[in-house]
Amino acid sequence: MKKLLLLTLILAFAGLTYLNSSFPENDAPVKSRPVKNGVYDDGLLRSEVKNVEEVVSYKIDAELSPVNKEVIVNEELTWKNKTEYPATEIYLHLYANAYKNSNTLFTKGRGISITDENKSGIDFSGVKVNGNDAQLIYVHPEEKNDYDSTVAKIILSQPLYSGESLQLNFKYKVKIPKAGKRFGYAAGRNFFFISQWFPKVGVFENGKWICSQYHPFTNFYSDFGNYIVNITVPDDYIIAATGIQKSKSILKYGKSVYSFVQKAVHDFAWMASDEIYAEQDSYIRKDGTEIQIKLYTQPENEKYKERFLLSVKNALKYFEDYIGEYPYQTLSIVDCPRTCQSGGMEYPTLITTGAELFSLYRTRQPESVTIHEFTHQYFYGVVANNEVYDAWLDEGLTSFISTKIVEKYYGKGEVHFSLFGFYPIFGLNFLSYKEIPLVYTLGNYNKEEDADMLARYYMSPTSAAILDTSYKLPVASIYGIAAYSKPQLVLHSLERYLGSERLISAFKEYYSKYKFKHSKPENFLSVIKSKSGTDLSVLIDELFGKAYSFDYRINSIKNVGNNTYEVFIERIGGGVCPQEIAFYTDKDTTYKHWDGKSNWKVVRFKSGNEIIGAELDPERKNILDLNYANNSYLINKQYGASLRLSFRFFFWFQNLLLILGSIS
Repeated sequence: MKKLLLLTLILAFAGLTYLNSSFPENDAPVKSRPVKNGVYDDGLLRSEVKNVEEVVSYKIDAELSPVNKEVIVNEELTWKNKTEYPATEIYLHLYANAYKNSNTLFTKGRGISITDENKSGIDFSGVKVNGNDAQLIYVHPEEKNDYDSTVAKIILSQPLYSGESLQLNFKYKVKIPKAGKRFGYAAGRNFFFISQWFPKVGVFENGKWICSQYHPFTNFYSDFGNYIVNITVPDDYIIAATGIQKSKSILKYGKSVYSFVQKAVHDFAWMASDEIYAEQDSYIRKDGTEIQIKLYTQPENEKYKERFLLSVKNALKYFEDYIGEYPYQTLSIVDCPRTCQSGGMEYPTLITTGAELFSLYRTRQPESVTIHEFTHQYFYGVVANNEVYDAWLDEGLTSFISTKIVEKYYGKGEVHFSLFGFYPIFGLNFLSYKEIPLVYTLGNYNKEEDADMLARYYMSPTSAAILDTSYKLPVASIYGIAAYSKPQLVLHSLERYLGSERLISAFKEYYSKYKFKHSKPENFLSVIKSKSGTDLSVLIDELFGKAYSFDYRINSIKNVGNNTYEVFIERIGGGVCPQEIAFYTDKDTTYKHWDGKSNWKVVRFKSGNEIIGAELDPERKNILDLNYANNSYLINKQYGASLRLSFRFFFWFQNLLLILGSIS
């Protein structure tokens, strides 16, 4: 009887959501045009070659052993000192060593327990500098941890002066762990995702090496360079990788070699599987040049392939129209299986995505995650900030722009909750028991673009400033607020102050100035301030640089005679924000401006009309205001809305009592 009741419940919920869950027809935003050839140089637009300062080059031969779950590698790394300072040592990232034990910065910070199954590391059999044997010395640039070997240095026999180069050669094996964060094999599948797997040189700036350990929540920072990578796999395996595939050679003993090249990128990642569907599409830019789009889809997600492709084409169209053209020849989209933890991540010319078992169109998934990861091709990929120190500079900008793209091409998603953790139900859920909704309401409610970010921000609004050093943030939740939630909300607020056109033009200018460069927070803020003028300069500094809360309220409205009214305003939070005050009468509305700097302000209005009330920030420009309810003050209080909400609450509570009574 219980099983029948459960099945009936599932079918009922499925029926309620089916009618509006189909994927509507949506033409791709690009029409067929004549295609220009000969415009690329090893995967990069020839027109962009002059903008790139290539510091490093990698030549890597790698062979995957699916049986032994390891990669055998020969690597040649050439680094050129393009600074004015001599280098006496060279620093290297060894990210795979984060999985050596349970006490590295990465595993300890994430609470990962390392076993033989999910253990990894780089096992060197040879290290040479300019043909001579060299020794790796493990160091801890930021946090002392004797268990952590994710950074090493080599002391040079003589200084390397400006303009000089050196060559490093490595022979090593990398054990592939059961899928951890971004790296490993998927349980139950012949699917390998290989990222942060090879020794990679740090960044030499102002006479010092910036080469961070693998911290628990932050990402990476590297120089632009050229990659030539040959990957040997069993001949029934398919490879997706950074860059363009130059060739595929069939070897003896059932093996094949895939050869990839790519100019002007700062990382290389790849996927290997014999259980994946591969197909190719294209996007034609306005000038007739072609971008190859390669899609790799899990067999169970083949029904979503058009949605994956359309998401990327829409994003390419948006960037070409408003910010700048995609500078590379190819883009690979890898749909990761659910037993793999590599979905939803960005790498140069390659993104990973995924889809739930039931990814209904009204949820805007997988569109949202696919567009978010593509946006990182611009903010992280081409404009390459230090993600360890300033994670918000790519994550925050990406979150803001990707929500704009989703809303432009797909409209607002709908509020939903999950039945048993995977089936989306459209409506509001107030109480669940073991992922079974008990108190809920079904309906079609549009989901505002900032809803999720606001919910996270409200959890801890003053825990960190956006400009705080990212790797020093104490826990994942605070990192998420500072790197994702706050920056997106701040940018949406600035959009309301500046207007969408001016803000997007700032993104366009920022991208144009800093593409193929290492950008800093001051670079982005300088561009934003140049578009906003002096009036918003203080606000921008407050929003990005301070961990203050924002809250203003109208305390009272007082009639002081002679048709004059005093509106008493208080600044409760620490944050300073310019305020617009609206004074409402039965016949008109009067507006006044206040810079918001003092703790309180009395603003006078004159009117002979019947006074209704006053309101602060009537257009809700400052999204970070913690309490909009105290922004307004009415002369005659109104309680109708509160009563309606109370009646609805008691209705839901009565339903809960009935359910609990039937269970007992």
